[in-house]
Amino acid sequence: MAQYVNEISFYLGVYTQMTRDGKIFFADKISGSANGLNLYYRDVNKPKQEPVKIDSEIEYYLVNESGDRVTYLKQATLYQHNLKDKEKIAGDVDYFRVSYDGKKVIYLNHDDVLYLQYIGKDKEKIDSDVSEIIYIDDDLKNIYYKKDGSLYEKTEGKDKIRIASEVYSVIKVYPSGEAFYIKHDDTELKLNDYVEDDMREIDSTMKEPVAPKSPSIWDYDSYDDYWAAKDLYDLQYAEYLREKENYEKKKDRDRLRSNLSEETMTVSSHMLYYYDGEKEIKLTDSLVYDGYRNKYNSEWAIKMSGTFVMDAYRDYTVADNKPVIIFSARKQSAVKKAKHSELSSVFEVKLIVNESLYSDSENFIAVKGNVTAIELEDAQNFLIDPDGKTVYFFDNISDKNSSGKSSDVYKMSISDNKPQKPELYDSDVSLGSLLLTYDNKVIYLKDAKNYKGDFYIDKERIDYDVEFLSIHYLKDSDTFIYMVDWNDKNDSGTLKICKNGKVVKIADDVHDFEYTPSGVILYLCDYSSKYKYGDLYIYKNNKSEKIDDKVAVIIPIIDTEFKYRNTDM
Repeated sequence: MAQYVNEISFYLGVYTQMTRDGKIFFADKISGSANGLNLYYRDVNKPKQEPVKIDSEIEYYLVNESGDRVTYLKQATLYQHNLKDKEKIAGDVDYFRVSYDGKKVIYLNHDDVLYLQYIGKDKEKIDSDVSEIIYIDDDLKNIYYKKDGSLYEKTEGKDKIRIASEVYSVIKVYPSGEAFYIKHDDTELKLNDYVEDDMREIDSTMKEPVAPKSPSIWDYDSYDDYWAAKDLYDLQYAEYLREKENYEKKKDRDRLRSNLSEETMTVSSHMLYYYDGEKEIKLTDSLVYDGYRNKYNSEWAIKMSGTFVMDAYRDYTVADNKPVIIFSARKQSAVKKAKHSELSSVFEVKLIVNESLYSDSENFIAVKGNVTAIELEDAQNFLIDPDGKTVYFFDNISDKNSSGKSSDVYKMSISDNKPQKPELYDSDVSLGSLLLTYDNKVIYLKDAKNYKGDFYIDKERIDYDVEFLSIHYLKDSDTFIYMVDWNDKNDSGTLKICKNGKVVKIADDVHDFEYTPSGVILYLCDYSSKYKYGDLYIYKNNKSEKIDDKVAVIIPIIDTEFKYRNTDM
């Protein structure tokens, strides 16, 4: 499948933002240099108005709610522009957040000092030696950050509070002040403690054998006496070889004993905690956590992260608005000691310990501080709705579908801070195709191959041969936009729209499409793979209109509100 947004348009789109009332902020080019970009502003409702240049060499910017203030970094200096003039706020800035009204900022400087400043007033020092900003609410009244390994909360007008010490990683902080976080501990294990020396007593008495002396014919009066002595020698020498072999094995065991007495093994443990606003509660001391957080870095997922709830973490899944988390914990069974006689290396002992500590795990769900096991062994790909009321996941995975792996999807409700018994939601769903919209619509594919299949919304089949990665959702209008019959050779397919369950075809031979924050759809038709351009159309009010030709790409536009809510410098 062709990429719906190529690299050039994607990176231009990252720097292109638009307010709901039509104010657009854009760069004139992306040079790829470290000098930033030239940022411009114009009102799309006034097409004859000339663009207004905000500034050059801008590294990062945010637009306020009304679209009349742009706060940005330029050469590590923080500025704010009111669409007429700019004002310097601070220098040597590494990170900043601005309130949604644009009237105050929080920033961290090169010396790791954190400040709060109302625009036009003096700055206020929050703290020094700040290593990480964890969470800041929209009006910048509450901020959570790490300092010297501890997690702190600072509320405007109040003293800072240390929530927890020795915090390894913070998973989520909620506006309520509740949080999930991880602590880490390394334990040194002595490998000798995991070996049963079943040969020690025997080896302690074993001595190196001495080879028997071979008889000489000159020492005997007859051939019969010599051959009798020779037969006895052969028996004695065979026994000597057996004893020598055993003695060499004993020497190997002694060397292994010596190595094991000096060898240790570091075992990492991760403890998951919940903070209720006053105290911390340990949820598990054996969290499955490898530090890998796959935050869906694909272009499609970045664009969709404001529309769909995604299984964004491999190690755990959290609800956006309520403290609900699904995690895996290791079943750390008692380590069975290995018999020394069956070992040949230190590495084998480490494998045995690893197998006992890390090989098996089980899934749990925690609602606030209440932990419940999920009694399904193969459950995976968990999705939690933003308000933490419903969980969807796969189970009973099979290969019976000729197109690929399929699975049952289960639904689990949460009430009174406890998960209820999972119920079968639908069967034969293509594995990996489950998504949940932020207004709780469940979408997935059936009979899919290479992420193309029958498209379902809330158990109702909508269309066939749908390209899963093409699905876009306009949550404010209950509208899905997607492609069907995608042809890899022609780099095109049929663009359709589904609104309130009704499907309408927009156009055939569509190569690429985008939509604006106001819901207008732009698409490229009749794309030439040779010349790399096509005809640009606009679709609004159920009608298509051609607006240009020889268009190479459509630059995606980020809603300024979405960019503000999801800012991550």
